[in-house]
Amino acid sequence: MAVRVPKAEWLAQRLAAEQARGLYGTKHYDWATGQWLNANNTPTKGPKPPNPFGREGSLSQQISRDANQTINDKRTEEKRKLISGQKRLTRDEIKTAVKAGKKIYADAASDCFYSLSWRADPDGDGTEGTAHAEFNKRNPNGGYDYDVDLDTFLDWASDSLGEFFNAEIR
Repeated sequence: MAVRVPKAEWLAQRLAAEQARGLYGTKHYDWATGQWLNANNTPTKGPKPPNPFGREGSLSQQISRDANQTINDKRTEEKRKLISGQKRLTRDEIKTAVKAGKKIYADAASDCFYSLSWRADPDGDGTEGTAHAEFNKRNPNGGYDYDVDLDTFLDWASDSLGEFFNAEIR
């Protein structure tokens, strides 16, 4: 009949056998402290050293944090302006500007698009043109062009830019 061994002792024996076979590299488990130790008996995971720059972090971290906060505040302010119902141009005013050769931009706040603009074809009547979409300001190829008419672009710019793009353009 086999002798019954307590579970903790059995686990220790099994771990010692697996370590002898080289399963855990140079680390070993110290049952007394309940930690994994390196070959030189130092804990593999010790307490994190304190930040040498204090609670605020380095100067670059502080500047980056302040810049991000300023950008987020400005973006929130722009979104509020758009929601507050500022005067919008009518479609007739937009069509007049387009026929005069102006490039128009979607002024809706978007988490998807960095920039969305439309320009009429130079040899057309002002209703056909190209939408230029930039998804990221760091995009190396400068964005993407889509052939859309003016009414489609205005519908795109009047609603959620990303939802319309996914449903109608893509």
